[in-house]
Amino acid sequence: MPKQVSSNALLVGGFLALGSSALFTGKVIVAKLAYARGIDPVGMVLLRMVFASPFFAAILIRELRRGARVSVRDGAAICVLGIFGYYVSSMLDFTGIEYISTALERMILQLSPTIVMLIGILFLRQKADTRLFSSMALGYAGVVLMVHSEHGGGSGSVLLGTACVGGATFVFAVYMVFAERLLHRVGSGLLTALAMLAASAAVFVHYAIVRGFEAPTRDPAVLGLGLVMAFFCTVIPSFMVTAAIGRIGGARMGPFNFAGMGLTFVVSALVLDESFPANKLAGIVFAAGGALLLSLGGARKAVEAEAHKTVASGPSSAQ
Repeated sequence: MPKQVSSNALLVGGFLALGSSALFTGKVIVAKLAYARGIDPVGMVLLRMVFASPFFAAILIRELRRGARVSVRDGAAICVLGIFGYYVSSMLDFTGIEYISTALERMILQLSPTIVMLIGILFLRQKADTRLFSSMALGYAGVVLMVHSEHGGGSGSVLLGTACVGGATFVFAVYMVFAERLLHRVGSGLLTALAMLAASAAVFVHYAIVRGFEAPTRDPAVLGLGLVMAFFCTVIPSFMVTAAIGRIGGARMGPFNFAGMGLTFVVSALVLDESFPANKLAGIVFAAGGALLLSLGGARKAVEAEAHKTVASGPSSAQ
């Protein structure tokens, strides 16, 4: 059983978990608003990294001043993982956001813990939990229902968006598996900061190659949205989720996470005019049920490990 927590800790931790989930999910709404004003995914990822990287540079400096150290080998491994887990994953995710709804994007990303566990079973000789397969069945059935709802018109763009976000989910799951192994030697703050800065450098190089040194936009509204995404949908919720886990534990995060996402879905319906027909709502229930089965059931240890990796992953594109 998860350890007992006081009512005050549960209230504060639950609020932090709900808020972090809502802010992370709000990334999609912010991106869609920016896309409507003419910026593309590459430019949006660049803005996110430009505005977020100073915060993580400050975190890196703070960790080093506190005496944190990393070997050249581990540092190189973290940089490679960061480029893979944040740069590649972000590019896929932000491309997919163009074609699918906020709800579908978030529900696909919620499959990440099942992929992490499956990788552990197939390649790291970890024990299988029967709840994993039940969770996968519910989660994937829910995503299929949602894809069918949005693909009703026959447009291939929904399938393209689903494939991109699915690829982002898989890539980030691989990142989490290997990041966990480095956490035994490197603290989560140092790992997150170094990985994010390496990914930022990769984004800058990517943009320079494909667009040169021209600014991605001169629209003040889009620049403002980029700042909002970096600060309120990236940096702030990463600290909130860390604080929430410290107060209530990873095993209690699931219900609050989905409550936060639910609030954001309401905002997406109001701001983006996204619809929620019956089959889409059924898909959300199935996908959410699959994820909650892991966090509320007998797979608590796996969920706690996942929560620990969430601290390391911080402001991931898979949040």
